[in-house]
Amino acid sequence: MRYLLLILLLSGCADNVTPPVSIAPWDGDAPATPECLPNLDGRIDADELAPGFGVPANFVVNAPGTTVELDLNGLRDASGARVWDFRGVSQSDRELQVQAQTVEGTWFESEFPGAQFTTPLDPRGVELGVYSHSDNGLFLHGFVSSDPESNTLTQMRYTEPLLLYPFPLENGDEWISVGEVVNGQFRGLPYAGRDTYTSVVAETGEVWLDSIEFTDVLQVKTLVQVQPAVGASTSRVQVSWLFECFGEVVRAASEDGETDLDFSRASEFRRLGF
Repeated sequence: MRYLLLILLLSGCADNVTPPVSIAPWDGDAPATPECLPNLDGRIDADELAPGFGVPANFVVNAPGTTVELDLNGLRDASGARVWDFRGVSQSDRELQVQAQTVEGTWFESEFPGAQFTTPLDPRGVELGVYSHSDNGLFLHGFVSSDPESNTLTQMRYTEPLLLYPFPLENGDEWISVGEVVNGQFRGLPYAGRDTYTSVVAETGEVWLDSIEFTDVLQVKTLVQVQPAVGASTSRVQVSWLFECFGEVVRAASEDGETDLDFSRASEFRRLGF
């Protein structure tokens, strides 16, 4: 290489040499900066849990009809930090891709004033949760079928949006939200009822997954109590692990009838991965 460089330098001094070609400097765009960058300050602000429309997130989830034994408390590492080690995928696990979609242009847009986006409630996407996001919190407006022609149509709008997560969200926060449905429809049947969400940010720590690890994750536990106007009341517990800018990276949902925030058997165990 040094010899080649020497030849090039010497040839530049000879007579009747063709002038070198002038090459313009590189002027391409700089690498795009992500709109949200985690600052690991131990809390989640509104802009760190905003929906990314059309941005797919890949999850691994247990197969339909199966349950998973879980330890929601995790472990303590040598420094005393809480660690949830969720590494390991079984052959029965399934891949799941989830993304937020805008409400604009949907068949139910006029039925949910103020709503902004939806995400699937179930892996098949048959029913959707309808949400809005503001500086004050993430709100649930209700539930709806993705297909308006379904003979088991669901269309349940809360009279006032229910607060899912207040902002900023920090360890130790507690809140209760109530949503009421009147003149609704649930899987083809008339429906009215009241849902009560009792939530607590129970812990902060690290989450270890097969393909990625997160620090400063908030663990949110929510007891959902459903009281229909007709029929028996039921309950369910959902635990979500939230990380700045990524949102929910792990979810564990109990079996129906559960009220223990530290349940040990999950009907759904969803974690970010491939």
